[in-house]
Amino acid sequence: MPRNKLKRFSETKKMAAIIEHTDAGAKAAILKWINPDKKLVLELGCGSGEYALSLAEQNPQNQYIGIDIQGERLWYAGKTAEEKKLSNVLFLRTDITYLLDFFNKHSVDEIWLTFPDPQPKKRNAKKRLTAPFFLELYKTILKQEGIVHLKTDSKNLFIYTKEQLKLLKIKPLQKTTNIRKQKKDSVLAITTYFENKKRAEGKKIRYLSWSFSQKTSPPSLFYKILRFFSRKHR
Repeated sequence: MPRNKLKRFSETKKMAAIIEHTDAGAKAAILKWINPDKKLVLELGCGSGEYALSLAEQNPQNQYIGIDIQGERLWYAGKTAEEKKLSNVLFLRTDITYLLDFFNKHSVDEIWLTFPDPQPKKRNAKKRLTAPFFLELYKTILKQEGIVHLKTDSKNLFIYTKEQLKLLKIKPLQKTTNIRKQKKDSVLAITTYFENKKRAEGKKIRYLSWSFSQKTSPPSLFYKILRFFSRKHR
C-alpha cells in the first residue's frame, strides 16, 4: 500500500468527524452525536462527501452522516469538515449492508443515493443500491414519511429503480430524466466532481425521489432475517 495512503488511513482515525465501523462503541458514539430534535439525513456511498458537506453547509439546522467503505475517500471528507468547521456532519466508514448495526428503526428522515454504482451486469443486480434488499433496509431505518433521493447518470439504473418501486406500488414523489430542465433547486443544484465530469461528457442527470409511506409495524420475521443476513455478510 502506498505510503501516502497509509498516512491518510492513520489520520482518519484521529479525525473527530470520522467513525470507523471497527471502533469500539461506534454505534454509541453515533447515537450520542445524533440530536433527536434535528432532521437526520444520510448520504450512502458518499465517496469524498461532497454532497453531504454541501448539504450541511446549506442547512446548518440539520444533521448529516455520509457513509462509505473507502477510508481514503473519507479522509477528504473528514479533512474538509474540519477545515470548514462543520459540526453538523459526520462520516461513517462501513459497508451499507450493515446500516442496522448503527441506526435504530425509523430514526432517519432522508437518504441520498448520489451516483451509486449502477452495476450494469444482470448478475450483479442484487448489488444495486435500489435492489429489493436495500429498499427494505431503507424502509426499516426511515421514519414513516421518510424520503429517498436518487441522482444518477445511468438510464438503466433509473429505469430499474422505477420498476422496483412499481412492484411495491410506490408512486415517485418527483422524477426527471434531465435535472437541467428543472427549475433551480438549492439541493438538486449541488454538483460533485463526478457529476460535473458526466455533464461534460454530455450525460443527462436523472433524479427520482420516493417515500414508502407505510404504517410502522411491529418487528416482523423479515426484519429478523434482514438483520441476520446483514451480519452474515461481515
